[in-house]
Amino acid sequence: MKNILVIVIAVFSITASAQSLSKKRITQLDKSVVRIFVNDTASGTGFFAAENWIITNRHVIERGIIRDSISKEVINILPIKAQLANKDVFNLEILESQLIGGENDLSVALDFVLLKVDSLQSINLDLKSKIRPLKMGSWDDVSEGDVVYTCGYPLSIKDRFISTGTLSTKFTSKEKLRTYRVLNDKGKQLVLRNTGKPLVFTTFKERDAAWCDLTVNRGNSGGPVIKLNKFPKKDVVIGITSFLQNPYYRVGEEGAKYYNEIYEKNKEKGMTVNKQMATLFEALATNSFGIGGIISIDYANSILSQLNQ
Repeated sequence: MKNILVIVIAVFSITASAQSLSKKRITQLDKSVVRIFVNDTASGTGFFAAENWIITNRHVIERGIIRDSISKEVINILPIKAQLANKDVFNLEILESQLIGGENDLSVALDFVLLKVDSLQSINLDLKSKIRPLKMGSWDDVSEGDVVYTCGYPLSIKDRFISTGTLSTKFTSKEKLRTYRVLNDKGKQLVLRNTGKPLVFTTFKERDAAWCDLTVNRGNSGGPVIKLNKFPKKDVVIGITSFLQNPYYRVGEEGAKYYNEIYEKNKEKGMTVNKQMATLFEALATNSFGIGGIISIDYANSILSQLNQ
């Protein structure tokens, strides 16, 4: 009986150890994961993939890219910054190739972007001694049922938030790459005969993604999803936190917009009930159901490998 008890305890200890995030892992996250700001407003999460490069979601920084309403050309880039856990703040730059042309289309469709650390600030802050880039893996390194963890900065809290879960289901989605107008030989836009709507055709790009039972909230977007291995040095980034599952998101968004508009028109009358309703719907839209969506790290890796050549 004593021998059986020892075996059970030993097996339990090994299992618990394998699932635990050690102090070494937490330190690594603090030196690699950053909060992203756009125009000095918290927008999401990013992480060091190399000494001078940070990966995040495209949608995290998209509102900082100002385009002409007609030509859609970029006319301004709002300040994009990152903040480490130690509160050091530094500027980030987006590559021109990710604003125009093929890389831009891919970046938008697959929802990732690489940001370059301001070199002068990097020297002044001595970032080289303060950061520790994460080890990049690939989508093939992870299978359904594997334990993964993530770190991010939810918009509702000041501190970083770490979550552990299981990669549940891998799947492939089709994401819109580009829409083309169909013109006649005189360059005139063709329209559909029945509806009068412009005739267009759209190209798509397949995207590898997965569902995880990670606790993901707004602001976690852009954070690394790391496969938990036996030893911390074997842990690798296999994906990027990108979206969350909330069946009430659209209802919440529409309700919040509706009541906020009423409140703005009547706030001088003290109609605070509309603001309360707007807040309720906002909470509904941003609630996490413990299901996180992640995208493959391979797309960002392909661009990163070219930059490091």
